[in-house]
Amino acid sequence: VYGIWLLTWAAVGYFELLDLGIGQSVARFVAECRAREDADGLNRVCSSCFLFYTGASVVTLLATLLLARFFPHWFRVSPEHAAVASTLLLLAGVRLAVGLPLRVFAGVLGGIQRLASATYIGVAAAVLTAILTVVVLVQGYGIVAVGVVTLAVGVLSDVAHYFAASRLLPGLRIALSLCS
Repeated sequence: VYGIWLLTWAAVGYFELLDLGIGQSVARFVAECRAREDADGLNRVCSSCFLFYTGASVVTLLATLLLARFFPHWFRVSPEHAAVASTLLLLAGVRLAVGLPLRVFAGVLGGIQRLASATYIGVAAAVLTAILTVVVLVQGYGIVAVGVVTLAVGVLSDVAHYFAASRLLPGLRIALSLCS
């Protein structure tokens, strides 16, 4: 079953290529706009990247749905593990799809040189994931429960990045009208 876990995350990991380096660009341009005291430019950068990531998220979801349908056959997953493999793939795909647009806020933290905040969030998420993984496995739940933990804690981490960025940059706005 661990092999299925690795295979599903490796397959979905290819969708990470849809990032196209935008995450690093957010940090760079946020820092540049902030240095110029250009709040409108900062909001345009963040809104445009959020829109791009939202499109990548839709592509990720559609590709995940397609891949989940054929995944057990393409990778010769045994029939007794086929449903688990497809479910794990869906969880991993949803995790990535939800996380893509919210990456903007991690980039904002990097751009305003609040790397400690981003690191605290990352460490807290890793510790919480580890603890909850042990709990669900000790309680007898299976690998799908571990996938749910990974999805839930990942989304929680992304939301924490959003709140941290919003608190540190109160003028931060994401709006379709700001996209360029």
